[in-house]
Amino acid sequence: MDTRYLPLPKRVLSPFELEIPWHRLKGRVYFMLIEAQLIITIICLFLVGYPAATRKALWEEGGEHGFNSDPKMRIYFYANYVQPPEIPYIWSRRCTEFNLAAGIFALCLFLTRQLLAMAVSISTRMEVYLLSCVLLFWTMSCIGQRSPDYSDADHPSRMPWYLEHSCSIASTKNQAACYVAQASYALTIVLILWYASWILILVLYEVFDCSIKTCLCTSKLFPNDSASHFCAEVERELDSSDSEGLLMRAWDDF
Repeated sequence: MDTRYLPLPKRVLSPFELEIPWHRLKGRVYFMLIEAQLIITIICLFLVGYPAATRKALWEEGGEHGFNSDPKMRIYFYANYVQPPEIPYIWSRRCTEFNLAAGIFALCLFLTRQLLAMAVSISTRMEVYLLSCVLLFWTMSCIGQRSPDYSDADHPSRMPWYLEHSCSIASTKNQAACYVAQASYALTIVLILWYASWILILVLYEVFDCSIKTCLCTSKLFPNDSASHFCAEVERELDSSDSEGLLMRAWDDF
């Protein structure tokens, strides 16, 4: 027998390692590339909008049209020795710093999830936990990007003007910054839907997996013909090393 063609032994998962659909999807690499492209794109957009000049340009543009407070009025406060109102969060440096931090955090967790998935050492619950952390950050970023500006009582703004109006009303020099802000907000919404969908899929899979295990335990305690026959097939599929398993085949069919 030629030993050069001996098949390598398959790695047997421990009972504490739960297989998740992410490992068995044929198009896993496509989902990975899509998520990586979304994260890198939104980080680049946040870097473009990070300078203070970009925030100030959008703030002044909205003030000139009367959509929000005017930052130029703060000069009169200083000239008259009056304490100016606090800078709204949407126009502050904290907002852009948090958005950029959320993108970097999402990228780090993305790389962590992929490394763990390649090592087949991540459980469904851990995957849901990591995705929930990223979803929380993107939700907070979305709330911050549409935060109000009530610093001027005569010109209150429930959300930034570029989310309510077209960028065509802005001056030519500020239209690029307006498009960047709109694209950043739109990609944030897309990422929220992306992670929420994956969490829902994994939770449904975990529920289905628990129902199968419950069926196995129930058939052993209260055996009957139909349940025992079905659960016996499931148990044979789970114990077989040459099969993808009933759950994985069901997921592929779905």
